[in-house]
Amino acid sequence: MRSQIVLNLSEWVMHLFTGTPVHQRYGMRLILTILSFCCILLSFSCAKPALNSLQQDDVRGQGVAQGPDPDVELYRIAAELGDADSMFNLGVMYDNGQYVSQDYGKAVEWYRKAAALGHANAANNLGVMYDKGQGVPQDHGRAIDWYLKAAELGNTTAMFNLGVSYSKGEGVIQDHGKAVELYRKAAELGDATAMFNLGIRYNKGQGVAKDHSKAWEWFRKAAELEDPDAMFNLGVSYTKGEGVFQDHGKAVEWYRKAAELGHARAMTNLGYMYETGKGVVQNYKMAVEWYRKAAELGHARAMNNLGNMYDKGKGVNQDFVIAVEWFRKAAESGHEQAMYNLGISYERGEGVTQDHGKATEWYLKAAELGHAKAANSLGFMYEKGLGVALDHGKAVQWYRKSAELGNAFAMFNLGYKYAKGEGVAKDYGMAVEWYRKAAEAGHVKAMNNLGYMYDDNDYEKAVEWYRKSAELGHARAMNNLGNMYEKGKGVVQNFEKAVEWYQKAAELGNEDAMFNLGVMFSNGKGVDQDEEKSVEWFQKAADLGHKEAMNNLGVLSE
Repeated sequence: MRSQIVLNLSEWVMHLFTGTPVHQRYGMRLILTILSFCCILLSFSCAKPALNSLQQDDVRGQGVAQGPDPDVELYRIAAELGDADSMFNLGVMYDNGQYVSQDYGKAVEWYRKAAALGHANAANNLGVMYDKGQGVPQDHGRAIDWYLKAAELGNTTAMFNLGVSYSKGEGVIQDHGKAVELYRKAAELGDATAMFNLGIRYNKGQGVAKDHSKAWEWFRKAAELEDPDAMFNLGVSYTKGEGVFQDHGKAVEWYRKAAELGHARAMTNLGYMYETGKGVVQNYKMAVEWYRKAAELGHARAMNNLGNMYDKGKGVNQDFVIAVEWFRKAAESGHEQAMYNLGISYERGEGVTQDHGKATEWYLKAAELGHAKAANSLGFMYEKGLGVALDHGKAVQWYRKSAELGNAFAMFNLGYKYAKGEGVAKDYGMAVEWYRKAAEAGHVKAMNNLGYMYDDNDYEKAVEWYRKSAELGHARAMNNLGNMYEKGKGVVQNFEKAVEWYQKAAELGNEDAMFNLGVMFSNGKGVDQDEEKSVEWFQKAADLGHKEAMNNLGVLSE
């Protein structure tokens, strides 16, 4: 019925054009009135601009929202009669492939016609077409020209797009200060995305002095206009305590608001809050639910986190196979932590057949993306010849890359290679340097090894590092500290203290400490002499393969 009405209307229009000049003049006025009325009615289903959530510094076009199919032919007739809004709407339809086949060339044609009549939205969209090279050769300079025209007509999206251009240095000399100025103009006129980007600038200190409080203010303003990115960033601000007092409860509140608007990163963060019990009662099942929602939207970190939940059996039945499936999806989406996790799965044979070659392959992919743990694991694979030919030189190479990325385990491993002269020339000075870096990063075994390096020339420093390691629960360091007390090296000799540390180490399964306790009971140092207890401790050490303990037991049995 609608197409028939349009056909009859078209025939009537032709009849008026072939009538007398008076008929033509009054007919034209009548047609424009009718078509304008039709366009007003159609505007209920073709409302003005609304696009999906945008990333920071992406230029934005403007268009019509989805709704009941508009009568494209009515728009076309009105456009041909000079109605700029209809020209613009036709441009949007061709641009987005809404109600017509997508055709960027035709979109540009209609945008250009509307822009020539002073249509601000059309001028902005024409700028976007030049920016992206859609329907025209890419030309950032021409894009700037059209953004300027639209901005001069008060179009806030064009102001925002100009800000993006200055931020990226596309079509203009890069100028973050100018970008901020333009974002501010658009923001003050109510543009939510500009408010959000202004918040980002204050957070990073780009184009303005860094000011988390002002960032929070702009995020809040944008969030009040239902901008999900701003809601998410408010959650981050409360999580980190940037610009506001740290408040995990409020962080959860804003993550939830953004998540309910379909924001995948917010869903992931909300899942994390449930997993860790920050701002909410810890609930692994709720964590899994939010991770799954984000993962189904293609969010790689959520996929990896969901894999972790299956790997650890948190909120779901432990299932290594499903864990690997999610790790793989995330890894194939470029998530380096998932690549590393997939490498671990192959190395251990959890959820997949053990395959050191594939483990090495995934470690390499993650390491090349700057994943410190993966680089350290890759070094280990080369050191042990797992999945690759044994190569101490390459092991050192990857340990060094990992260490330079701040990985304490790699620092320790690099110190060990220098101490042993494996893959590098033996160099105790370099060994000490790397052990120290690892120790200062909290690596307990490195603290003990650093103590050992000082044990020959600086007893007090040796004691210092043995003590630090021992107090953090390292059994070998406890035994070494006991030895320093027994011999009076770096401390006043104290057999009772020696026994105390040997006892602690022995209870943690250290066979050297067990042997030393046997000696102390045999000689009555720090304890009453007790041959029965001496034999007991020698036996425990011998059971763990301690050769001197075995020898002492043999002597005692003669």
